[in-house]
Amino acid sequence: MHVDFRHVGVHGDQVARQVRVDQVARGVQVQPFVQGGGHTPDHASQADPEGTQQVADTGIPMRRVGTGEEIATVVAFLLSDDASYVNGSHLAVDGGFLA
Repeated sequence: MHVDFRHVGVHGDQVARQVRVDQVARGVQVQPFVQGGGHTPDHASQADPEGTQQVADTGIPMRRVGTGEEIATVVAFLLSDDASYVNGSHLAVDGGFLA
């Protein structure tokens, strides 16, 4: 199940914490996932390449915007059996923006 906590606002972390504590006995894992900007087909059609690179150069430590594939790889990991003991970690896939 996917829940977009951006719509919960400031209380998103509290909601995610409560759900993961309450539901872990039922086998439900909660992974708050923070996605940074990514180059996707939708983004490419709307973005200003020079402006995007300027934002990356000044605000993202890796100095680039991630790709959709990079973000999808992390989501695939979280959905896999390899992440069976991961619960409640706030994972930022943002090139270090929130670091």
